[in-house]
Amino acid sequence: MNKTKRAIIIFPQLGSNINLIQNIRNQYDFLAHKIAPHITLVFPFESDISSNELSQHVRNSLREFKSFKITMQRIIQEENYLFLKLTRGQKEIIEIHDLLYSRLLSGFLAKQHHYQPHLTVGRLKDSNAVKFAMNELKYFDYKFETKVDKITTEIILDDLSSKVDFEIKLK
Repeated sequence: MNKTKRAIIIFPQLGSNINLIQNIRNQYDFLAHKIAPHITLVFPFESDISSNELSQHVRNSLREFKSFKITMQRIIQEENYLFLKLTRGQKEIIEIHDLLYSRLLSGFLAKQHHYQPHLTVGRLKDSNAVKFAMNELKYFDYKFETKVDKITTEIILDDLSSKVDFEIKLK
């Protein structure tokens, strides 16, 4: 069986405000044209797990999970990445992350792993580029609020673009 590269993510539904984030991503993230703004729950992994098996795992893991609100505000830096920080909903997202990495996906979790929920807005080549970007974005203080009511599993194609494999609705 062929291995498929996937990730499990949240696509925040932010209406026209998504353009504020997308404009930054267009400037600082080479993946901006490959995938919409998202919060990664399960980082890219390659496996021969079928869509049915994975869908069942996600459904079982999240069967008691209800929809919840998130707020994102302020751009922060971690190494050569720029993140839109979550200020509300972190606890729930960490809980979903931990549930998804149980059982079927437990072998894909990095040993030295500290998960901090975020939405990536930049991937930069070096610290000078990061300093420049952070200076450009220091006044970016928009607040983004939305409700999370579905979890998406994507297939990552060879050109790094994304296509939806399936979505699971939360209660």
